[in-house]
Amino acid sequence: MRKNDSFVRQENIGRPPGFGGSLSEKYRLILPVRGRQPVPQFLPAAELRLFLSSGPAGPDRHNGKNCARVRHPEPVFPRSARSQPEPVRLLGGVCGRHESGAPEGSGREGGMKRMEAIKQLSLCVITKNDELFLPDCLNEMKETADEILVADLGSGDRTRELASRAGATVYQPQWENDFSKIKNFCMERAAGKWVLFLQADEMISPKQRAELRLLLRNPNAEGYLIYVDYRQDERGISSPAQFLRLIRNRKEYRFQYRSFEYIPDEILYSLQDSRLRIAHRGERTAGWQLKERIRLLKEDQKERPQDGYVRYLEGIELLNLEKYEESAGQFELARQAVTGGCLYVPHLYKCYGYSLLTLERYEEAEQVLTEGIQAFTFYNDLLALRAELYRRLGRSREAVEDLETCLALRKRPNAYVPGPEIPPSVLQEMWEEMGPAP
Repeated sequence: MRKNDSFVRQENIGRPPGFGGSLSEKYRLILPVRGRQPVPQFLPAAELRLFLSSGPAGPDRHNGKNCARVRHPEPVFPRSARSQPEPVRLLGGVCGRHESGAPEGSGREGGMKRMEAIKQLSLCVITKNDELFLPDCLNEMKETADEILVADLGSGDRTRELASRAGATVYQPQWENDFSKIKNFCMERAAGKWVLFLQADEMISPKQRAELRLLLRNPNAEGYLIYVDYRQDERGISSPAQFLRLIRNRKEYRFQYRSFEYIPDEILYSLQDSRLRIAHRGERTAGWQLKERIRLLKEDQKERPQDGYVRYLEGIELLNLEKYEESAGQFELARQAVTGGCLYVPHLYKCYGYSLLTLERYEEAEQVLTEGIQAFTFYNDLLALRAELYRRLGRSREAVEDLETCLALRKRPNAYVPGPEIPPSVLQEMWEEMGPAP
């Protein structure tokens, strides 16, 4: 094998093993095709929050230094059988033991009927000249959402008319160059206990639409990541923060930042992987939002020049332009600014490590990747990246050890942490080429 060959290559992957459909979204492979010059290609990806719900006592805050201390909540579904089940109060009714002769409307059936009468899910779609895509989107989601809200930003075509025909409530909010304000506008008017955000050209499969309704019953989740299958020529790298599409409708949950809206970690916690995916309709997509977001990122830079999240977003855009030196500089500034376990931080380490690897700044790359692995041990794609680094440096034993650890972690999937994105076939190829550790 030639020394400059790279094992890790970009591939279109389906569901990562043990994680159902994510990450995910979460962004995918970063290393180049074997035998070619490095050309970074990230597909959308995402990271689960690093503070996980720990039951009635509240969330455990992850300090970003010792992942082993994070306590995971007990699974919500299914519950183990008990000889004397404890009653659980649900919307005024009691679910659990049901004695004969109880008044009509009490017990499990009565509680479930009352729950069904309340709007559980509001679908919100932000539109602008989307008549080509919107009707299919809304018609497919009618049976899943209890209400549909459309926030139109000044369409000149039949978008608003078609939305009304599909049964949506149409609003025309003033556009103030701020996507967070528009999303918050939608949440303030949504009547559902949960809010789902989709773009007009996006779709969820029928099977997964049914699964989506089940997610709303999980009392331990405050939000879900739903990963978007962007076309490779449309979007190279995307922040995992952009895949928070399903969120519990609480007044304290409000988005911030003009461009790539984000709810800070100290406000929203207990995110989980939905194991669902969002696809685009055909080759023609409504790309106006992405162009507008990139434009508004410059406004965020002016207003928040020292903000770690903004620095991280700047690094992503520079990496998409293959400006590796500049992107590495922004990622370093972002790394210095973040504290604790933010939603986007594991992705930050991955992007930063790849930039340094591409620049052949191997000593710095090792330092960054090792720091990321120590902070986020669950995210074993970092191990695969460091294995590639060690292979390039001729440190075969360490490369194989990282691969062994990476493969071992994949055999112990955990529903509360994200799965890997580098396909097993790539790891297997690396393993076969290098052989067992000497």
